[in-house]
Amino acid sequence: MWKLYLKSDEGIAIQSTFSRLKGSFISEDEVNVGTVKYIDYDSEAVGITNVFSPFLRKRKSFEHDWEIRAIVMKWPYHQTDISSLDIS
Repeated sequence: MWKLYLKSDEGIAIQSTFSRLKGSFISEDEVNVGTVKYIDYDSEAVGITNVFSPFLRKRKSFEHDWEIRAIVMKWPYHQTDISSLDIS
């Protein structure tokens, strides 16, 4: 599968399980781990069941990826958090 995404040997792929990925984080922030649901956007709704749902959806054509994603959400954002962002 990785050959689909790289033209050389300059990348890496990490293979894991849901529980191994979830257990690998040591952070003060909450790390949310979820499996990606592959949908046909023409016939299926994203189905927003929680704030992370949109980030755990992908086109059905990528179903062979079998992705697990880790998401960190810092809330609320303060002016000091965004003042350092380079948006140029």
